[in-house]
Amino acid sequence: MTKAFYVTTPIYYANSEPHVGTAYTSIVADVLARYHRLRGEEVFFLTGTDEHGQKIFRAAKELGLTPKALADQLCPKFKELTPTLSLTNDHFIRTTDPAHEHAVKTLFSRLIASGDVYKGPYKGWYCTGCERYVDAPPGAKPACDLHGAVDWLEEENYFFRLSRYQERILAHFKANPGFVEPSSRYNEVLNRIKGGLEDVSVSRSSFDWGVPLPGDEKHVIWVWFDALINYISGVGFPDDPERFQRHWPADVHLVGKDIVWFHSVIWPCMLIAAGIEPPRKVFAHGWWTIDGKKISKSEGNVVLPRDVTSKYGIDPLRYFLLRELPFGNDGDFSLAALARRYNADLGNDLGNLVNRVLTLVEKHFSGVVPEQGAYEPVDDALRATFVALTPRYEETLGRYEFNLALEEIWKAVRHANAYVDQTKPWVLAKDPATRGRLGTVLGALCEGLRELSCLLAPFLPNVSEGIRKQIGAEGPVRLPEGLAWGLLPAGTRIAKGAPLFPRLDTP
Repeated sequence: MTKAFYVTTPIYYANSEPHVGTAYTSIVADVLARYHRLRGEEVFFLTGTDEHGQKIFRAAKELGLTPKALADQLCPKFKELTPTLSLTNDHFIRTTDPAHEHAVKTLFSRLIASGDVYKGPYKGWYCTGCERYVDAPPGAKPACDLHGAVDWLEEENYFFRLSRYQERILAHFKANPGFVEPSSRYNEVLNRIKGGLEDVSVSRSSFDWGVPLPGDEKHVIWVWFDALINYISGVGFPDDPERFQRHWPADVHLVGKDIVWFHSVIWPCMLIAAGIEPPRKVFAHGWWTIDGKKISKSEGNVVLPRDVTSKYGIDPLRYFLLRELPFGNDGDFSLAALARRYNADLGNDLGNLVNRVLTLVEKHFSGVVPEQGAYEPVDDALRATFVALTPRYEETLGRYEFNLALEEIWKAVRHANAYVDQTKPWVLAKDPATRGRLGTVLGALCEGLRELSCLLAPFLPNVSEGIRKQIGAEGPVRLPEGLAWGLLPAGTRIAKGAPLFPRLDTP
């Protein structure tokens, strides 16, 4: 049985609407899912919502709602990301799903039975926004880096013996140097592990919104312990072992840098304790900011994906988020920068190329892709650019360097535009003696557009499909086979449409 490629987003906390920072992780997951499907692989792409915990309990109370009612109101907002962003997730999980709650209780029961969970008192400072305890020297009141004020909490909890697994997780890190990326996060987490692991509280008794703890329902299971289990409950654990075996371990968990510790230390230690293999990779990306401040409801700077896509389109937002910065870094989001990318890269470069080539084919060859003759050096150079692009494209995607993969594609787009200027097909069209040469030039350009449609398919799926329809390319995209030069037959009828990227006024 061949294992599927399994990619996950974090499950998003359902206490407010999703913003462009949320969209970012989902788009990256979708690019990976689409890319691996185009390579003929079976893929499973999981996303969803995290609906338990004190933060939702408090937010619901302030609104006069039950926590479940609040989650039911907000969950559809996250499900709407699928059409809003052209996502292809295979499942949307909710931590209030009965199957998930069953999986949480099953795993927790295993850890109780193995002696990895015990009961004890806890006193400490707690950040409700992060749903975690915050360390502080004796007598000092700390503050959370993200949410500011913290609360003093005293209660009897159940603890997970994280300290028991320090050597195991340390050995796992050393044996798998690519387990956490980028490397700066790997080193940061590794150094923290070397500083020593302490047991972690995994239950709460001061409120009742969560999965009841097996055998002691005065406690609910800590929201983080509950949430992390979605990655296995979403693929069949514990009741569908065949499905679980086909998908697990996850190939990559995509997470924000603020939650890398939970995913790269607590989660794999939970799995090791339960006799389950850890995930293969955790990739912690940076934050999108506005004017240097993290996008968040508390900052009042939330930008909603649907507002952006309704004005600029789905693929332009996908393009901007993936092209603007290396995956893993922080970046500042602005509609002005998005509009500049739209007009310059998408409109002037790609859209103009498609329009000018198909206009010439329509005008001079009655809308049919012409036969190509012998190549001249300028034609060989264009073909060589596309041939050389394939390995670089695959290498950059394999390293999660989405901005560099797009830059490689745009080198080909710019070369194709320069090729038009060099060969001057409008001049060739004036002389019947150069009609054969004109056919070669326009045939090569149509083939370049076909290859661009394949290269863009994981990133800009709607644009890719639009280009393929206009040039008459039949059948689904296949990678890397579809990147071979010369697969668009002469005689293919084009169907030139409206401009792909109507020009925008920059804000």
